[in-house]
Amino acid sequence: MQNNKQDDAINLRYYSNVTASARYGSQNIDENFSLVPISPEFLDKVLRVPVKNYDIIRVFGDSMEPFAENGDLVIIDRSAEVKNGDIIIANICGDIYIKKFLRDPIKKLIKLTSLNNFYQDIEITKEEIENLQIVGKVRCKFSINMKVY
Repeated sequence: MQNNKQDDAINLRYYSNVTASARYGSQNIDENFSLVPISPEFLDKVLRVPVKNYDIIRVFGDSMEPFAENGDLVIIDRSAEVKNGDIIIANICGDIYIKKFLRDPIKKLIKLTSLNNFYQDIEITKEEIENLQIVGKVRCKFSINMKVY
C-alpha cells in the first residue's frame, strides 16, 4: 500500500549547528533546528528504526571511528532506553559527546568509551552522576563519504 500524504510524514529535527564531539566535548550555542519531513516507510524499510520523531546532529572528531567519522550525521532517539553497549549522546556539564555507554554496577560508575583506542574513557562516579545527562541513543548514522551519481 502506497501513501504519499504529507500529513503522514515524520518530522526529524535537524540541528545544523550542533555537534557531538567524539573527542573532548562540544559546546553548542546555536540550538536552532529545521524540520525535515520524511515518510514513515523510509524510517521502517530503509533505516530500519522505529517510526517516531528523531533529532539529527553532526559528529565532530575521530574517537568513535570506525563507527562514526568526523562530519557524519547521527539520528538520535531521545526516548529510547539506554543499555550497556549502546552508542549515546551525552551532555556532561554542557559539553556534548558521542560515546559508547557502559555501566559498571560493581564499581558503581558509568564509563563513556571511545571506539578509537587512542582516546581515554570518561568515568563518571556515583558522586558525579548529576553532571551527566543522557540526551539519547544513536539509532543510525549517515556517512559524509556518500557518493551521489
